[in-house]
Amino acid sequence: MPLAQAALGRRFVQRFVSTWGTPLRMHNYDPRVQDLVTGIYGAVAELPVATPIERYYSALLLAFRGDAWWRQSHFGDARADLERAVSLGEPLLKMPRPADVKADEALPDRIAEAHVLLAAIHAAASDDAAALEHARAALAVAAHPDEVRDALAGFPELAARRGRAGWHDVLPP
Repeated sequence: MPLAQAALGRRFVQRFVSTWGTPLRMHNYDPRVQDLVTGIYGAVAELPVATPIERYYSALLLAFRGDAWWRQSHFGDARADLERAVSLGEPLLKMPRPADVKADEALPDRIAEAHVLLAAIHAAASDDAAALEHARAALAVAAHPDEVRDALAGFPELAARRGRAGWHDVLPP
């Protein structure tokens, strides 16, 4: 990967995401795919963010990488990448999807998933207010809120909040 990063420079993130987006989404449970995405760019600050299109692809990469860190139980790294993905991506949610990004890999779905994982991270840390904030944010940006509700309920630390104040409109009954 370092050779491709050096050769493509600022275009690497866009090329990587447009090439690997489907495997990153569909095989995110595979340790080899996780290692691939977590091995890219040591520091978040190195990602290209000068233009809206660079921020779009960087946000996608960070969301994929945050998910991989989560699955590898690197929760600090996951939180850092997911928060940065949300920060970069949310202002771009109304932007048309670039032609080389498949509809089911578009930024709104990845930002919703980032919020779901951040809700689970905060719930595990007993920060109910932040967990609820991220759960609501996931629902707000999701194209399919019922799928997000089901995803939220799939995390035991979030499902345990069913019946608590504020969670009735977030978790499925």
